[in-house]
Amino acid sequence: MDSKSGTAYEFECEFLEIKAMKNMRKCYMVKMCFHSAEELNSSHDSVNFETNTYKNIYNIYEHSIEKYIINLAKVVQQNILSDVMDRKKENRYLNIMSA
Repeated sequence: MDSKSGTAYEFECEFLEIKAMKNMRKCYMVKMCFHSAEELNSSHDSVNFETNTYKNIYNIYEHSIEKYIINLAKVVQQNILSDVMDRKKENRYLNIMSA
């Protein structure tokens, strides 16, 4: 990783007992940081979900996350049903052609 974007280094993950790569990047105050809580409008280089700031952010957006997951499940279900219907149509066509 280049020095403008941040740094990267390899380390031994004791929990998983494997080698891992850690990337540290500069926050450019976009997306979550820019559009979220005022507490994030300061310099930060890590995310600690045990702090009240991030717990509050999670609690605020938890409903949105649940809604996203429900919508994602609906889309997946629709895609599966669409695939099943397409296969049925294809099988009917093949049966007609072979008759």
